[in-house]
Amino acid sequence: MGVIPGQLTNLHKTQIVDALRTSYPLQALLRLLDLRPSSYQYCRKVLERPVPHWELRAQIRQISRDSMHTYGSPRIWFALRNIGVRVSEKVVRRLMKEERIPVYYARTKVHKL
Repeated sequence: MGVIPGQLTNLHKTQIVDALRTSYPLQALLRLLDLRPSSYQYCRKVLERPVPHWELRAQIRQISRDSMHTYGSPRIWFALRNIGVRVSEKVVRRLMKEERIPVYYARTKVHKL
């Protein structure tokens, strides 16, 4: 898939460098992608960090799947409360957005007069 190098973030550039590092010299890749060595090292550390709320993300995905993606963040938050998970509704909303969990709303009928 094609990309525009000027629009890549340093994290994406770091992932590209890591993927191609076995085939090409590191310095050449950094120069080609216009990525400073210090930025590359920093982004490698960031990519090694554990994903925050990984258990909660899995629970939210499961609740959404069980409801056939009809639950929005308030109902998922309430379902989490019912199983004993105490978390802010804003955190649930943010995680749903990050995970790109779809929500399908019922269509409303339009009454014609």
